[in-house]
Amino acid sequence: MRSAIQVLRSTVGHPWESVGRIVELYGASDLGDPAAPGTPAWHLRHIAEVFRLHAGTVSGDAFTFPEPIPTTPAGVRDTLRADIERFIGWVEAQPEERLAQRFEYGHPMDATEMLGEMIRHIVWHAAAVHYLMKACAPR
Repeated sequence: MRSAIQVLRSTVGHPWESVGRIVELYGASDLGDPAAPGTPAWHLRHIAEVFRLHAGTVSGDAFTFPEPIPTTPAGVRDTLRADIERFIGWVEAQPEERLAQRFEYGHPMDATEMLGEMIRHIVWHAAAVHYLMKACAPR
């Protein structure tokens, strides 16, 4: 679990393949409308929205995320980072038997499996932002 938590943190803070890198590269660019599915801005916001859904599913909605998700790239990154830290705090406070409890999210899984789901989801959508921005860049 400890290594999965490190990887989860790195989805925002890694200097290369991360949400942080996406914001560094494209945060000042026009990412489109965050409400329009498929735009880079939508993918970025979707990362934070679904992270909250995943965290609530694992915890049984044991905690809430008080801040709304901003629409700016840096705001999304900062909110996601804070949400991840809040979730990690919850995970680290749980006994092993609680984290091993199975729950339904498309199929039965436990907290470790959901951490993998969270990590893959964040990285997939961060890559989508990167490749959409590269594809739309002037040549």
